[in-house]
Amino acid sequence: VAKRLDSPYLPGSRDGVVKVKPEKTADCVVVGVRWKSRPDRIATLLLGLYNDDGEVDYVGSAAVAPARHPQIAERVLPLLENAPERRFSEPNRWGGGELEESPVRPELVVEVRYDKVQSNRFRHGTKLIRFRDDKDPEQCTWRELRAPRRRGNPRIEDFL
Repeated sequence: VAKRLDSPYLPGSRDGVVKVKPEKTADCVVVGVRWKSRPDRIATLLLGLYNDDGEVDYVGSAAVAPARHPQIAERVLPLLENAPERRFSEPNRWGGGELEESPVRPELVVEVRYDKVQSNRFRHGTKLIRFRDDKDPEQCTWRELRAPRRRGNPRIEDFL
């Protein structure tokens, strides 16, 4: 929480107070797409990270805003050709409305903003920030989300 210096503290009041949340971002490989009901429109990008075995793990999705669709389609649609077979996610537990999924070649890197990771997946949908043409897909590993443990860092057991 941040407060203006010239604003007095008033119990129970939120005037002059702003909640500041840290912004977490990750660079992910685009590994597939979900289609809208129209087969030529992308609904979401499916995201992955490389694991220690060099395989890509599905970690979540990023919605495609209608205004950005032409730009994203131009970059993603060519990657459908010769894409590896891949399974992304479990069936929707909330019922119908499943969207068709298609894999793409893992050649495109995007930076996304996220709020939480739970069970090796982004807890909520992410927000696409930008394309990362300066980064190789193989550099998108789980270290994006979990810093490597260093010698001397405390372990959970040390606090119990």
